[in-house]
Amino acid sequence: LMATSVPSPDTFFDCLSPRQRTGVRCLRVTHFLLARGGLFQAICLMLWLAERAGREREPPIHPWIIYGHAFVYLVSSTGLSSRFLSRISVYALCAIQVHSAYVFLTAPGLGYQIWLRMRSALRSVAVAGASFRLLSTNQYSSASYVDRLGCGLLGLVSGLLGLLSLPFEATKMHQEAQNHEHAATLGLLNCNAFHWFVGDGSSSANGFLTKLACLADKCSVLAWILMLFTRDCSFDYWQKQGVDYYLQARFLLDDVTVILSILVGSSLPWLGDVTAKARVERDKLRKRD
Repeated sequence: LMATSVPSPDTFFDCLSPRQRTGVRCLRVTHFLLARGGLFQAICLMLWLAERAGREREPPIHPWIIYGHAFVYLVSSTGLSSRFLSRISVYALCAIQVHSAYVFLTAPGLGYQIWLRMRSALRSVAVAGASFRLLSTNQYSSASYVDRLGCGLLGLVSGLLGLLSLPFEATKMHQEAQNHEHAATLGLLNCNAFHWFVGDGSSSANGFLTKLACLADKCSVLAWILMLFTRDCSFDYWQKQGVDYYLQARFLLDDVTVILSILVGSSLPWLGDVTAKARVERDKLRKRD
């Protein structure tokens, strides 16, 4: 009988275990969806404006601002999807999210109450912080300053959400905003603020900081999932409170974007370790042949 040799793997992916392959595929699907987040944002923006057009003669925001936001959303989504100038695309997406928060806080034509303006502005800033974490996906490390900046923005938003979720009025902010937007059980959102104070734990030699950063990511994902399913999915309730249907749909999109970005950012150290070991194993098998 002729001896049959095992063919050498062509890529490091062939050296992964079935469980590791599943994890890498899940990360690829997640990154695929996040890269097209700008397209989803543009669709929600147009549907929201179309919903308001049925009862208003003029747009609540200046048309050039609307065109500018839609253009940046589409261009950034195209850049991230094609991996062409992806870093500039992320910066543009973050800038437009911060500007969107400013518009929702200051535009008088929206006609929204202060609690709804805060609700939209905080989520826009959270998405901006989440977008920064995408810049580290090709580096297989969360030690870069952009990941720290993303964690810092998410931690800042989460800290504000947690502060407003206290059962008593801790600040002089509008009481109506506190009653409508936050519940005391959402104090878990403060966990993501660990990144804000500790910095990046995965690049530190201190194992305690590494575990603390991982715990912050897990608790933050849990808190955002609870907020997504227990509160933001109640379309009937929020429509009775005066929230437009497609504006609420955008809030759901923001929640999902933040959750997926935290999952991708927290998985970078694991992905880097798995990739390095698989490439070493691939090189060993090629040398044997």
